Amino acid sequence: MRNYVLILLCVISFCRGQYISGGNPTTISTYPFAASLLTNSGSGTSFQYACGGSILTATAVLSAATCFYTDDDIDEPGWWQVRAGSSNANSGGTVVQVVQITPHPDFNLLTLDYDLAVLRTEPITLQPGVAEAARIAGGAFQFAKNQRVLAVGWGSSLASALVLIVITNLTTYLLIFKDNLPGELTHVQTFAIDQDVCAVRYNDFGFEITDNMVCVGWLDVGVHGQCPEGGAGSALVVDGVVVGVYSWSQGCATLRYPNINTRLAPHWRWILAVGIAAID
Repeated sequence: MRNYVLILLCVISFCRGQYISGGNPTTISTYPFAASLLTNSGSGTSFQYACGGSILTATAVLSAATCFYTDDDIDEPGWWQVRAGSSNANSGGTVVQVVQITPHPDFNLLTLDYDLAVLRTEPITLQPGVAEAARIAGGAFQFAKNQRVLAVGWGSSLASALVLIVITNLTTYLLIFKDNLPGELTHVQTFAIDQDVCAVRYNDFGFEITDNMVCVGWLDVGVHGQCPEGGAGSALVVDGVVVGVYSWSQGCATLRYPNINTRLAPHWRWILAVGIAAID
């Protein structure tokens, strides 16, 4: 009897749970400042990855303020933990408790302007090449036209996959090949988008692009970029320096709508002041 083979290609780069799209796996030694932020959502004892972050000091981590609000109220610090020194968001490294959440004083939950927060934590064991303080863009940093940038995130809970279904007269075999592991540290190259172009596109929703924001992506190409489901708080990097923090975007690395990051250069004094204060 003849055997039948069916091959089904399923690319699910835009499915719920995706944190970064079109990237490649990397290691914590490449981005030792990268931290995964875990939450129990205020119930139970099981903490799972929810947002990205960047280590500032042994007791401070930078992220996006949007991560820490539930029903318009800021979360209790006890709902959050930080995992440092691991290439995986949900295992390895060391985990410390968050003890204080400080959103930027001008953060607006409706407009998402000034979308930054500094977390005070229990002491993180810093170790060269494993867990290090990030270099943060100073006030003089400016994005060049079409600036190449790297978005760093934690892979995907649903990675792109090739699903091969082999059907014979006796047996059905299902083989799944994934391109990266759930929560694996991942980076993707992307580009700074003209501010006016980004503003015109987001005007579709009446969303205002402010001077505190920088838009990045592969305009009219898509596929490569940051994703709002679990991507918030992750770093935007130029030459090893953290220059932005991912805030949100309409969809996941879409053709029309770039990813919106909060610029760090205008806020480096606030970041430094709050981060150093966390050492006390």
